[in-house]
Amino acid sequence: MPGKPWSHFGAAGLTAVAVYLALPAQAQLLLYQATGLSSGLAVLVGIRLHRPARPAPWYLLAVGLLAWALGDVGFAADGRRFVEAPDSSLAHAVHVAAYPLLLLALAMMVRRRGVRDWSAWQDCGIWALGAALLCWEWLIEPNVTRSDADLPARLVAVTYPALDLVLLLFALRLVTGTVRANGVRAWLVAATGCWVVSDSLLGVQILSGTFAPGTWVDLGWMLAYVGFGVCGLHPGMEEVEARAPQGARGGLRSAGLLLAVMLAPGLLAYQSLFGDHVDGLFIAVAASLMLVLAGLRGGALVRELEATSSTLRSREGEMHRRATTDPLTGLANRALLLEHLDTALGAGVGLTVALLDLDGFKGVNDSLGHEVGDALLREVAVRLTAASEPDELVARLGGDEFAVVSTAGATSLAERLLRTLGPPTVIQGSAIRLGASVGLVASGPGSGTVTQLLRHADVAMYVAKSSGGHRCEVYDAQMSVSLLRQAAMRRKLSQGLELGEFVPYYQPVVDLRTSELVGFEALVRWCLPGVTPIGPDEWMGAAEQAGLVGVLDLQVLRQAAAQMVTWSSTEGDSGPAGGLTLAVNMSGHTLQEVDVAEQVLAVLAGTGLSPERLVLEVTEGVLIDDPAVGERLQRLRIAGVRIALDDFGTGWSSLDYLRRFPVDVLKLDRSFVAGLSSGGAGEAVPAAVVQLAATLGLHVIAEGVETLRQAERLSRLGSMHAQGYLFGQAEPAEALAELVSTGRVASVTGLSDVPVGASTVEG
Repeated sequence: MPGKPWSHFGAAGLTAVAVYLALPAQAQLLLYQATGLSSGLAVLVGIRLHRPARPAPWYLLAVGLLAWALGDVGFAADGRRFVEAPDSSLAHAVHVAAYPLLLLALAMMVRRRGVRDWSAWQDCGIWALGAALLCWEWLIEPNVTRSDADLPARLVAVTYPALDLVLLLFALRLVTGTVRANGVRAWLVAATGCWVVSDSLLGVQILSGTFAPGTWVDLGWMLAYVGFGVCGLHPGMEEVEARAPQGARGGLRSAGLLLAVMLAPGLLAYQSLFGDHVDGLFIAVAASLMLVLAGLRGGALVRELEATSSTLRSREGEMHRRATTDPLTGLANRALLLEHLDTALGAGVGLTVALLDLDGFKGVNDSLGHEVGDALLREVAVRLTAASEPDELVARLGGDEFAVVSTAGATSLAERLLRTLGPPTVIQGSAIRLGASVGLVASGPGSGTVTQLLRHADVAMYVAKSSGGHRCEVYDAQMSVSLLRQAAMRRKLSQGLELGEFVPYYQPVVDLRTSELVGFEALVRWCLPGVTPIGPDEWMGAAEQAGLVGVLDLQVLRQAAAQMVTWSSTEGDSGPAGGLTLAVNMSGHTLQEVDVAEQVLAVLAGTGLSPERLVLEVTEGVLIDDPAVGERLQRLRIAGVRIALDDFGTGWSSLDYLRRFPVDVLKLDRSFVAGLSSGGAGEAVPAAVVQLAATLGLHVIAEGVETLRQAERLSRLGSMHAQGYLFGQAEPAEALAELVSTGRVASVTGLSDVPVGASTVEG
């Protein structure tokens, strides 16, 4: 496998283990020595390849392995290799010297900064004591009491199993206290286990006089060498010291602990059954120590369980808090509101539920940004919380919708809510009025379920908003009937938009001096099959409440612009239709859209109508409600679109808005035109408007001209353009072909002061 030296080393090592027993003695010796030396060298190569952040433990491991391998070389040179019994040769000294290096290497790998897992150490201690019982009975105690060896030889024989136990303790600690043992840690434990087992079997064979070189016992050391070498070459060597989270104690670990604890009574049972001598004192001491560790372990486990239980309770509480709290305002959310209402209704507690929807919140978001909108929502939450009683629940249901659940009466709660939200607030330098539409409903016999209760409050809130906002409405059954009718109307309006039932009708705008046609004002009609076209007075309010007026405005603009281009192409750009202007009313709802200027320009580009031929008519109220509209209109003026101020003269701030907002055309309201018929003072306002427009460089169009006398007087005053029934009512495009072709209205001479038709709101 290219690029994986650890796998190559492992494959070569396992091959050596597989053929070892089949080789002659001399070849066995050479292969054994080569495996040991290559193990230490492999670790050194791995350090150079992977450059771990802390190479010290790996250097210690490499030196320890090389020291043990050199001890093996010493035994081979001495020609004995434990043939008779452990002795005090120099080779033993080298072997024993390797242990501190190996122990220190494992200890440094075990140490994890910031981690003190005493439970894991207690588990390892129980396992080590279990292994110590076996070592004592079959290795240590027999070597201590044997009479056929001198003291140094007995000390050497006892030292090996004692050091093996410590080595095993640190190795086991590498794979305890973690969720998943690192692969390299597992290799280290396996290699150490093979080492300890072979050492122990060798000791037993020497005591029993059955040892012979070159047997299967050597395979354990060879496997240990291969395992350590693989660890050194593996790229995972860098992760051995990484901090690992503590995890659950698995069934295998528990079984291991139980087996270790049962070794003491097991040895006593073995003595009873087979009559072999066992050291009762050591067994008692070891068993006592295991009981102490088990007690500590049990106490730690209890503390762990308590800590885990406390953590779970804390997390459960935190999860419940998050699940029932609005993250923006810190108020209760819809889930907690439903839970609260369900509990209260189940207990028969009488409640008043108030749903609040902020008035004009969308305009705040669009004009001032969502950051200001979020700050406004937090301000509402603060005010509602400050004004609430201790037993009341204040919740945010989403968007700009809030709820208050109270035991107070509907009237007192309504007054308190309106009073709380009445004063304006200043956010990032902008003064914002906190108006709200509030719907209230009281629970009681027949109030129904929680869902029905909230639906009724929502109906009342909708009625409050439809009635102008910043008011409270208490639910009654008739509201639902009214809303059903409104919902039906909304469906019809939506369907009408999809089917193209809203059609622009065109009212001529003429030059008073020449009777020449100068343009049209597009006035929308709802044209249902088999029904007389319906003017906007009967359905525009419903369209605004349904949020359809923006779509409607752009649809009418698109149709009218396309019609103007069609007339121009039919008559030719140099013909009468080539220079006609198109006036289109734009509602306040549409102008409050942030991208309305871009949408209008996109319609013009799509239809091919020049921006200079479009006049957008707006009312003073639009500018008053949203000053940002002026900025959007200015973007359109820069592109060439002209802006007309409709119904001029009827608003209290008309003159101020002429100074502050982009306006090109003044449309003199029909009420002033009607006064011209009486003469005298009736001419004062129109004359002032015409003079003001001349001073400011604005154009004037008179609306509602119905008599010849009105037209003549307007012409004398200086007003050049007009529209009204005198020149023609609004008609569909197909009825205006002749007018567009001639470019002149029919003669109106001799009509005197007799109106040609009934007055209408439009033109």
